[in-house]
Parts: sequence; structure tokens; C-alpha cells
Amino acid sequence: MWLGILAVALLTGEVEISVLPLSGNTQSGRLVKLNQDRIELLINEEVQTFATEDLLAIRPLEAPQQSPHPLPMSIDLANGSQIRGADFFVSQREATIVFGDDDQIGFPSRSVRAVRFNRPLETLNDAWQKISSNKVEADLIVIRKNSNTLDHLEGIVRGIGKEKIAFEIDDNTVNIDRRRLEGVVYYRPRTSSPQKPPCQVTDHRGNTWQATSLEFRNNDLHLACAGDVNYSFPLTELLKIDFSSGNLVYLSDLEPELSNWNPFFPSVIARDRLAKLYKPRRDRSFSGSKLTLYGAFDTDTQKERTFEKGVAIRSKTELAYRLTEKFSRFRAIAGIDSRTRSHGHVELTIWGDDKELFKSVIHGGMEPVALDLDLMGVKRLKFLVAYGEQLDIGDHLNLCNARFIK
Repeated sequence: MWLGILAVALLTGEVEISVLPLSGNTQSGRLVKLNQDRIELLINEEVQTFATEDLLAIRPLEAPQQSPHPLPMSIDLANGSQIRGADFFVSQREATIVFGDDDQIGFPSRSVRAVRFNRPLETLNDAWQKISSNKVEADLIVIRKNSNTLDHLEGIVRGIGKEKIAFEIDDNTVNIDRRRLEGVVYYRPRTSSPQKPPCQVTDHRGNTWQATSLEFRNNDLHLACAGDVNYSFPLTELLKIDFSSGNLVYLSDLEPELSNWNPFFPSVIARDRLAKLYKPRRDRSFSGSKLTLYGAFDTDTQKERTFEKGVAIRSKTELAYRLTEKFSRFRAIAGIDSRTRSHGHVELTIWGDDKELFKSVIHGGMEPVALDLDLMGVKRLKFLVAYGEQLDIGDHLNLCNARFIK
């Protein structure tokens, strides 16, 4: 036994990792194994495995030190990654981002969407965002005319050096002083929307890498991103890995198209004051703390469980959401908040467009209900939390881990 524990200990990383699950409590331990599908931690001399699809995020127990002065250049990649660099070059269709001495990354220049050479000026941020986010029909060089104005020219960016940019315009290539420019925006052919990667990795520089795969090996984190962009860095420089940015969207992160709520008894209190009592809450209960439910949750022991994501709804409330993306399933755990379960009693109905997908009484004396609804072809999802047998006393319905699956 002890030889097994010693072998695992020798394979673990030097950094304590915290795992933030979709439900339950945060757990911490030394990292044994990590990829885009699962993570293994050594906790109390036992290896525990977590599927990343059940996680919100992981992060080191002690966050790495971050520089108060970010690197000056901003590089946006076509895969959605956002990188800060000390310098940037393009030569022979190969892009290079320099982070520091002996620390750089190279990849095909076709993977770059835009580069901003200067530290951002607040007075120019809106103008840069407008130019860089628009669909373009050619490469752009963006010129800083003054501290309030940007302009741009269309052409072809042939190369980017330390001091000059080779820019082709009207069949002539000219070398432009890089110091005159705010940045460049590359033309990229329109393609269908790519599938979101399974995770977003943030390092100690604040870089966000949209990783299609990752692996922990030799105390380093190795990332692969779309567009042949690969990077590795020590685990000690990890700030966070977010697993919620892939193929799911949380209900609490969407704005409802319709939100109507009414107390059982009419009130003369102003509507804005009543909203503090009756308006649905995102990621918080009506008591202001984390969402909680009480139940067995597929175990033999009744217990209270907390949830990081979800929506708290009182009776009587109507909520409707316009689905602008294609989703295959809606999943959630529905139940009366553990603080009010002695009185809570509601009727929950869910419609997909005009079709009833779910209808049931939910009260505090029953187990929480696991929802798994087919959303194929659904454009609008509507919830009705109606009064139950106790007027609206204690009618605090929690839709925990409420999420749309693509």
C-alpha cells in the first residue's frame, strides 16, 4: 500500500489544485493527472477522479503572482484566444509572440486575427473594438492619428518586423514605420462557426487560451488550440481552467425575454421594492447565499448540497428565454430551497415553444427532481412556477445547475 502511495506522490505536481464542481463542495489536492476529459487529485492519500464535464473550473490553491504591468501588445487569435506579448513578428507566414527572454511561441500566421501594438488608451478602445470586430474584405493597418482618433487602410500585410511592416497597397509594397500604427487586422475568410473548445485556460499573464486539448506532464501544462497553436508553461503559472466555456450555457448567464412575477396577495408596496423579494435571483438564493437543496442525491445519506450556478424563483413567476443557439438538451436539478423546504410547495411547468415538456408538483418533502429535456428545434423555453398548497409561503424553487447542452 505504502509503495503505491509513494509512487503516486512522486508523480504528483508541486501545486495544490482546487476543484470547483457543478454541485457539492470544493475539493483540493495534489495533481496526479489532467487532460480535457478528467482530472485526478491525491486527496488524503487517495487518488480521486473528476470528470471535467462535471466541473465549473479548477485553479491552484495559491494563485500565482501576477504582474501589475501587463505586457504591452494584445494579440487576438482566430480561435478566440487572447494573448498579451512583449513583441510580435510575422515572417514567411510564421507568427511569433515574444513573452520574454527565452519565452516565445510560434505558429502559422493564418491563426492571427488582430494585433494591437500599443498599450490600450481608454479614449481609443471603442474605436479599436469597432474596427477590429467588423468583417473586413482585406487586411487593415490601423493608424493612430491622435489620442482620440483611429483610421485604417486596406491592403495585404506581407510581414511584420521589429520596426517596419511590409504592406502591399495598389500592387506596391511599402515599409511602414510600426510606431505610427495602432495595430493590424487580418482578413479571414468567412467560415461556419467553429465548435467551442472544451476549456479556457488562463495563465499568470492573463492570457486566455481556448484549448481543444490539454495535458499535465513533467510539471508543465501542455495546451493545443485550433489553428496549430501549441503552448506549454509550468503548472505554477496557472491561474484558472474554465470548463464551462465549451458546449454548455448556463440559464443564469442568459437574459430572460420575459420575467413576470406576482405575490399571492396584492400589495401596495412599490414594484421596485417588491422586486427585492420576488424577482428571480441568479446564482444566489433569496437569502443571498449559495443555492442549496436537501436530498439523498443518489446516495444513502440525506444531506444538504450547495450549487454554484442556477436560478432561484418564487411563485408565481413566468420566465421565458429566446434560444439564439441550437441546443440539444436542458438539464437542471429542481427542488425547494433547503431553508424553506418545510413550507415550500409549487407547480413547475416548462414549455418548449408551444409544447409542454415538463409538469410536476415540487415540494420540500420530496427528493429534488433531475430534469433532462429534449430541446431539438426549440426556439423559446418558458417556465411557470405556480402557487401550490401553501399560498406562496416558502415557495423558493431552485433550478440548480440549470444549463443548455449543445
